[in-house]
Amino acid sequence: MEKAREFLDTLQQYTKMFSGISKAIQAEYRLADKDISVLDYEDHEDFQYSYWVKILEMVHLSSIAGILRTLDWLNGISLGIERENYLVFASSFRGALESAGDIWYSLNKVPYTLAQNYTNISLALNKQTTGKTYISTDLEELLIHFNWARVLDRNEMSPDSHMAKSNRYYIEALEKTGGANLLNLYAELCQITHPAHYTVQGLFQQTDTNLPCPHKGYQFLS
Repeated sequence: MEKAREFLDTLQQYTKMFSGISKAIQAEYRLADKDISVLDYEDHEDFQYSYWVKILEMVHLSSIAGILRTLDWLNGISLGIERENYLVFASSFRGALESAGDIWYSLNKVPYTLAQNYTNISLALNKQTTGKTYISTDLEELLIHFNWARVLDRNEMSPDSHMAKSNRYYIEALEKTGGANLLNLYAELCQITHPAHYTVQGLFQQTDTNLPCPHKGYQFLS
C-alpha cells in the first residue's frame, strides 16, 4: 500500500508539471512541406539558416508533442485509479510505457547533438558559415522517425525512417538505460489490456475456500 501511495504521489507530481508546461504552449509552427536542399538556394548561408531553423522547429515541436502525449497517458492512469477501473489503469500504463520508449529512442540524442554542434548551429543561424556546410543527417532521421513513423501499408513506398519499430524494441531500448524489468512489466500490462486470463480473473474474487474440490466460491467485483 505504501508503494501504491508513492506511485500515486509521483504520478501527480509529473502530471502537475506537464500540465503547467502544456498551458504555457502557444507556439505556431510553419514547417516546410518538402526537404530543404542546398540546390534550392543560390546563397549557401541562406540554405544553412533555413536548414537549422527547420531542424530546431522540429526539435521543439517533437519535444512538446512528447510532453502532451505523456500528459494524456498520465491522466488516463490517474483516471483509472480514481474510478478504480483496472482496465483503464493498465491500458493507460501500457500506452505511457510505449510512448516513453518511443520518445527515448527518437529524442534522447537531441540535447547532446545540439550541444555538441552549438557553435556551428549558431554560425548558421547568424548566416556566418563562410561557405561551410553543417548538417546532421542522424538528427534529421530521428526527428522524422518520431513524427512520421507508422505501420506502412504493404505497397507503400516510404523511407526507412517512416517505418515504426515494434513496441518491444522501443521498450527494450528504454530498459537498457537502467529501467529494471520494463519488458516484464510491459508483458504483464499486455496480458491485462488484451483479452486474456488476467482480464477475466480481475473481475471477481474467491469467497469460499471450504467447498469440496473442484468447487470454489466466487463473487464478481462491483
